[in-house]
Amino acid sequence: MLDKIKQFVKESFEKFSPRENFAHFERTVFWLLQLKPDADEAMQIAAYAHDIARAFRQETTEDVFQGKDWNDPEYLEIHQNAGAEIVKKFLEENGYPNDKIGRIAQMISRHEVGGDEESDLVMDADSISYLEVNAARHIQKLSASLGKNKVKEKIDWMFERIATEEARKIAEPFYKSALQLFEDEWRNKVHEEYDSFVFEKIKTLLDSHAIEYKLLHHEPTKTSKESAEARGEDLSVGGKGLVLKVNGSFKLFVLSAAKKLDSNAIEKYFHAKGIRFATAEELMQLTGLVPGSVPPFGRPILDLELYVDNSILCNKRIAFNAGSLTDSIIMSTEDYLKLVSPEIFDFSKD
Repeated sequence: MLDKIKQFVKESFEKFSPRENFAHFERTVFWLLQLKPDADEAMQIAAYAHDIARAFRQETTEDVFQGKDWNDPEYLEIHQNAGAEIVKKFLEENGYPNDKIGRIAQMISRHEVGGDEESDLVMDADSISYLEVNAARHIQKLSASLGKNKVKEKIDWMFERIATEEARKIAEPFYKSALQLFEDEWRNKVHEEYDSFVFEKIKTLLDSHAIEYKLLHHEPTKTSKESAEARGEDLSVGGKGLVLKVNGSFKLFVLSAAKKLDSNAIEKYFHAKGIRFATAEELMQLTGLVPGSVPPFGRPILDLELYVDNSILCNKRIAFNAGSLTDSIIMSTEDYLKLVSPEIFDFSKD
């Protein structure tokens, strides 16, 4: 049933809110399982579908919160109850057990405020995921319309409402990283700060999984060859991240820096009639990054589907620019693949 819920959520948002960031829902389930490894399907369904009401909301986020607080009690009650009813109806139509439907409806109807053990866990997982995935997007996209302080209030509230100490410890690095975007003439430096934010997100992700890695700070590098020289590594060790538009959507492809992209292989794999690179403007809009700085990470770092070429598997290490032209990370290829769980196929050539 979890897969059916995911499809229902995706179709609902694509119809009414096509710019939704689905990485937030995936990471809410991920963090729920970190907090409670034995969380059953009912809890995972509640975690993934907790914000379904937004898919059916007529107003934009800017319209809703121009005149009210993020934690406005009346709004929260309407939002939570609407989501619970939507999911309840879907599950009933699909013959899901009534006792589990009741639990799921309870969790969704309390996911913003908590109040019982299961609802608290969903709320905490939602907060961690928001701070990890959505905070930077809100800083970039909502500050102009709602104001810098209004967005900061949202980030503060999402951290302060966390119910458990374990969840607070996990969320704190993401919260601190988000707050950095409000420092030193924020309005004029948001994209520069975002580079640093991506870099910190990658480090936090690696640290949270106890993965060993090497950090290198170097002069700005604009080519794979310059990056390899700055790192003191063979060119083949470099992981080159390319954002391509395939069949109408952007995807991230990672291959050895010593290889060239085989466009024909990608067209054949996706049954596509044509592909193209993202422009610098599109790349900035999609990732907040400049060409050459894109790290080999899809969700939760970048909201892109990730594909890795077999050339990456030929080396014991992978080195890459970590959201910055001046910062690189070198780590085990095995650890990298376990962490990102990419789809792997051949799309490179000599």
